[in-house]
Amino acid sequence: MAKGDPASDMTPMAHLFIYKVFFLKVKCIGADLYAAIDQAIKDGVDIISMSITNDHNATFYQDSISSGSMVAIQHGIIPVAVAKNDGRPIMGTLSHSAPWVLTVGASTTNRKITSIVELGDGTTFLGESAYQPTNLNSNYKW
Repeated sequence: MAKGDPASDMTPMAHLFIYKVFFLKVKCIGADLYAAIDQAIKDGVDIISMSITNDHNATFYQDSISSGSMVAIQHGIIPVAVAKNDGRPIMGTLSHSAPWVLTVGASTTNRKITSIVELGDGTTFLGESAYQPTNLNSNYKW
Protein backbone atom coordinates (compact mmCIF):
# COMPACT_ATOMS: atom_id res chain seq x y z
CA MET A 1 0.00 0.00 0.00
CA ALA A 2 3.04 2.28 0.35
CA LYS A 3 4.21 4.24 -2.66
CA GLY A 4 7.79 4.00 -3.85
CA ASP A 5 10.22 1.57 -5.43
CA PRO A 6 9.66 -2.18 -5.06
CA ALA A 7 11.43 -3.79 -2.10
CA SER A 8 14.55 -5.64 -3.20
CA ASP A 9 17.70 -7.14 -1.74
CA MET A 10 19.73 -9.97 -3.25
CA THR A 11 17.58 -10.15 -6.37
CA PRO A 12 17.07 -6.61 -7.63
CA MET A 13 14.50 -7.67 -10.25
CA ALA A 14 12.34 -9.54 -7.71
CA HIS A 15 8.89 -8.27 -6.90
CA LEU A 16 7.13 -9.03 -3.62
CA PHE A 17 3.45 -9.74 -3.25
CA ILE A 18 2.22 -9.71 0.35
CA TYR A 19 -1.04 -11.43 1.28
CA LYS A 20 -2.60 -11.13 4.73
CA VAL A 21 -4.15 -14.35 6.00
CA PHE A 22 -3.84 -14.02 9.78
CA PHE A 23 -6.39 -11.95 11.66
CA LEU A 24 -6.19 -11.51 15.42
CA LYS A 25 -9.77 -12.44 16.27
CA VAL A 26 -10.10 -15.48 14.01
CA LYS A 27 -6.41 -16.34 13.56
CA CYS A 28 -5.64 -18.06 10.27
CA ILE A 29 -8.37 -20.14 8.75
CA GLY A 30 -7.89 -22.36 5.74
CA ALA A 31 -10.23 -20.35 3.52
CA ASP A 32 -8.07 -17.24 3.90
CA LEU A 33 -4.91 -19.20 3.11
CA TYR A 34 -6.54 -20.85 0.06
CA ALA A 35 -7.70 -17.42 -1.16
CA ALA A 36 -4.15 -16.04 -0.81
CA ILE A 37 -2.67 -18.99 -2.71
CA ASP A 38 -5.30 -18.57 -5.45
CA GLN A 39 -4.43 -14.88 -5.70
CA ALA A 40 -0.69 -15.67 -5.80
CA ILE A 41 -1.35 -18.06 -8.71
CA LYS A 42 -3.29 -15.31 -10.53
CA ASP A 43 -0.47 -12.84 -9.81
CA GLY A 44 2.04 -15.25 -11.40
CA VAL A 45 4.41 -15.66 -8.46
CA ASP A 46 7.31 -18.13 -8.58
CA ILE A 47 7.66 -18.84 -4.85
CA ILE A 48 5.19 -18.70 -1.97
CA SER A 49 6.83 -18.27 1.44
CA MET A 50 4.46 -19.04 4.31
CA SER A 51 5.54 -18.25 7.87
CA ILE A 52 2.37 -19.69 9.33
CA THR A 53 2.05 -22.69 11.59
CA ASN A 54 -0.68 -24.99 12.72
CA ASP A 55 -1.10 -28.21 14.65
CA HIS A 56 2.01 -30.33 14.14
CA ASN A 57 -0.09 -33.50 14.23
CA ALA A 58 -2.33 -32.41 11.35
CA THR A 59 -2.65 -34.82 8.44
CA PHE A 60 -2.02 -33.55 4.92
CA TYR A 61 -5.72 -33.05 4.26
CA GLN A 62 -6.16 -31.18 7.60
CA ASP A 63 -3.15 -28.92 6.96
CA SER A 64 -4.26 -26.07 4.70
CA ILE A 65 -0.63 -25.22 3.91
CA SER A 66 0.04 -28.76 2.65
CA SER A 67 -3.16 -29.01 0.60
CA GLY A 68 -2.92 -25.44 -0.71
CA SER A 69 0.70 -26.04 -1.64
CA MET A 70 -0.30 -28.98 -3.83
CA VAL A 71 -2.30 -26.57 -5.98
CA ALA A 72 0.66 -24.16 -6.07
CA ILE A 73 2.97 -26.99 -7.22
CA GLN A 74 0.52 -27.85 -10.01
CA HIS A 75 0.95 -24.25 -11.24
CA GLY A 76 4.77 -24.39 -11.13
CA ILE A 77 5.08 -22.43 -7.89
CA ILE A 78 7.53 -23.50 -5.17
CA PRO A 79 5.81 -23.55 -1.74
CA VAL A 80 8.03 -22.84 1.27
CA ALA A 81 6.78 -23.20 4.86
CA VAL A 82 8.16 -23.04 8.40
CA ALA A 83 8.82 -26.28 10.26
CA LYS A 84 7.77 -25.12 13.75
CA ASN A 85 9.10 -28.02 15.74
CA ASP A 86 8.72 -26.11 19.03
CA GLY A 87 12.41 -26.68 19.74
CA ARG A 88 11.74 -30.31 20.54
CA PRO A 89 13.85 -32.60 18.32
CA ILE A 90 11.52 -35.56 18.66
CA MET A 91 9.30 -37.38 16.19
CA GLY A 92 5.91 -35.88 15.49
CA THR A 93 6.77 -32.25 16.23
CA LEU A 94 7.26 -31.06 12.65
CA SER A 95 4.57 -29.06 10.84
CA HIS A 96 4.06 -28.96 7.07
CA SER A 97 5.93 -32.18 6.35
CA ALA A 98 4.28 -32.89 3.01
CA PRO A 99 6.95 -33.98 0.52
CA TRP A 100 5.84 -31.31 -1.98
CA VAL A 101 6.50 -28.45 0.49
CA LEU A 102 10.00 -27.05 1.08
CA THR A 103 9.88 -26.98 4.87
CA VAL A 104 12.51 -24.82 6.57
CA GLY A 105 13.53 -24.88 10.23
CA ALA A 106 15.64 -22.57 12.34
CA SER A 107 18.56 -23.67 14.43
CA THR A 108 20.85 -22.27 17.06
CA THR A 109 24.55 -22.62 17.63
CA ASN A 110 26.62 -22.66 20.77
CA ARG A 111 28.95 -19.95 19.52
CA LYS A 112 28.80 -16.25 18.83
CA ILE A 113 30.57 -14.83 15.80
CA THR A 114 31.26 -11.21 16.68
CA SER A 115 31.82 -8.46 14.19
CA ILE A 116 32.76 -4.80 14.55
CA VAL A 117 31.01 -2.22 12.39
CA GLU A 118 32.84 1.06 11.95
CA LEU A 119 30.99 4.14 10.72
CA GLY A 120 32.53 6.90 8.64
CA ASP A 121 33.00 9.10 11.72
CA GLY A 122 35.01 6.37 13.49
CA THR A 123 32.19 5.25 15.80
CA THR A 124 32.25 1.47 16.28
CA PHE A 125 29.58 -1.02 17.29
CA LEU A 126 30.00 -4.63 18.36
CA GLY A 127 27.52 -7.00 16.77
CA GLU A 128 27.12 -10.48 15.34
CA SER A 129 27.73 -11.73 11.84
CA ALA A 130 27.22 -14.82 9.74
CA TYR A 131 30.63 -14.13 8.16
CA GLN A 132 33.06 -17.00 8.65
CA PRO A 133 36.67 -15.79 8.78
CA THR A 134 39.22 -17.88 6.89
CA ASN A 135 41.20 -18.53 10.09
CA LEU A 136 38.20 -19.99 12.01
CA ASN A 137 39.22 -23.12 13.94
CA SER A 138 36.32 -25.48 13.29
CA ASN A 139 37.91 -28.13 15.55
CA TYR A 140 37.69 -25.91 18.63
CA LYS A 141 35.52 -27.48 21.36
CA TRP A 142 33.00 -24.88 22.50
